[in-house]
Amino acid sequence: MINYMDVWKKYFGNETKAVDVFGVLIYKNKYNSNENGSWTIDHIFPRSPHNDNAGYVRKGRNCLENLQPLSIFSNQKKGSFLGGKVNGVTFSVKIIHKDENGVIGQMMIKKGNKWYTIE
Repeated sequence: MINYMDVWKKYFGNETKAVDVFGVLIYKNKYNSNENGSWTIDHIFPRSPHNDNAGYVRKGRNCLENLQPLSIFSNQKKGSFLGGKVNGVTFSVKIIHKDENGVIGQMMIKKGNKWYTIE
């Protein structure tokens, strides 16, 4: 079982506040709260099934490598999409690993004409 603080630490270390990949301010102590600055854990490659180009159904793995902290707002807007725009930020999810246990995704953000990997 993944501890939500492990996800925070992976991206933000010991910081008490941070900005998620879509530019929304979040606070470490507001995990799954109903307050401004609250955040949750997002599956980069969603847990909901997706058909790939070869006709296989793929689901995101529930592992630290496939998780990221997002504001509640950002997570609701991203949903189970593999690409699109949230809060004015264009994103795409790239598959970096797949096996019988599921898929691990990597978040890509577009700034200008360039794509950047979020790690």
